[in-house]
Amino acid sequence: MTALSFKGVRRTIFFAALAAGFLGPVGVSATQASTAIPKCRGKVSVSTYQTNAGTFLESILVGGKGKVYVSLQPEGEDRDRVLLVRYLRPNSEPEIIAESFEGGPGGLAWSGGKILWGSIRGGVGGDEDPRSTIYLVDPATGSISTFATGLGQANGVARAKDGTVYASNNVGRFLDRISPSGVTDHTWGTVESANGLVVSRDQKYLFTAQTVVDPGSIARIDRSDPSKVVEWWSADGLVPPPYLDGITRDDRGNLFVTSFVRSEVYKIDSKRRACLLASDIPAPTSLNFAYGRGGLRSGKLYISSYGGPITSISGAQEATVPG
Repeated sequence: MTALSFKGVRRTIFFAALAAGFLGPVGVSATQASTAIPKCRGKVSVSTYQTNAGTFLESILVGGKGKVYVSLQPEGEDRDRVLLVRYLRPNSEPEIIAESFEGGPGGLAWSGGKILWGSIRGGVGGDEDPRSTIYLVDPATGSISTFATGLGQANGVARAKDGTVYASNNVGRFLDRISPSGVTDHTWGTVESANGLVVSRDQKYLFTAQTVVDPGSIARIDRSDPSKVVEWWSADGLVPPPYLDGITRDDRGNLFVTSFVRSEVYKIDSKRRACLLASDIPAPTSLNFAYGRGGLRSGKLYISSYGGPITSISGAQEATVPG
């Protein structure tokens, strides 16, 4: 299998869709907007948090005080750097919290007051050559240490309340499970093209957005028995396919997922009904609510985009599926 960086995989998806006429300059054109998924009802508003945060924004995380963290890789002379940056307010200058000169930017998740930061390394998928890493970063001091190694990609990272961490691989098959002490089980679960990850509200399940599958779906994995995998939701009927990417949930158990190619964000309620929460968000990669020790602290949903902008959505929790 030919070696290909994750950044190359992301670009391959994006430009293949562009060549096929699925995309305009930054995403699906308005004339190709989805009619298969109805628009959400409610007062939903979309605003720009950062006009241009750089390039290749892979994952976003929000603190209880509204600080926004982004895992990214710059272009140009700095393209060999992988950065974890922080924004204190809309359109403020980024603060570099941590950096690496190897691999590509991966997923982000909270571990108490510290951040789990994925670093993608190796060839396609990393199933047979797992070399990716998760770092533990203290945003208050910038100190960085290695939490886990031997991962397929860690482009999606999620942490359960018991300290167990999960990492995904969107161009491979294996889901990694990492113990609270950092021991990796590389072949814990098998889900094709798993990308964004989130643990369910009751902590029994792991949800993942599947990217390079047709038509695109969300899988639910039983944490006590990973052989029990359910297709929780399918994007059947969407043309072009959505290439689902990031996924998160609110404290009511609703799921939210991004469509990288269609430039859309969907809400899926507990009855597995979906509605279109936002469109015309260029190549969205990841999304996250602001959480603190007491749970959800902000009604805003923050979205990172491949090409640089960071967007926020108000009213995401209250929006409902028509009918």
